[in-house]
Amino acid sequence: MLILILLVISLLPILYKRYYPVKGTACIENRIDLKHNDMTVLDIRDYNQRGTHSDEDSINIPYAYLYRYYGEIPYRKLHLIASDKLEYRLGIRFLRAKGFDVSSYMLTKCPCKEVESNGV
Repeated sequence: MLILILLVISLLPILYKRYYPVKGTACIENRIDLKHNDMTVLDIRDYNQRGTHSDEDSINIPYAYLYRYYGEIPYRKLHLIASDKLEYRLGIRFLRAKGFDVSSYMLTKCPCKEVESNGV
């Protein structure tokens, strides 16, 4: 019984980091709003997935390389492009821990819903 309790306690931080929703960011589908707000667009999808929704102005650093290359990201407001919710959650938690202000995001596999526009 004690081993089971210790196992559950050790898995809680991992499950929280991967699956608990992140609050305080808005889902934005319209890319025109980003250029008026002077935001940096950060694409954390894999290199082979970034064919759609990519611009020349965006910074492309896949999540697997984010720990190594986060120093190349300017300290301005960020708009995050991720492929799914798991990648978004991991990426935003890492960037906030490093001091970045992620104010909006866009998911390519599942578009924004009205419920998520207030931040999930």
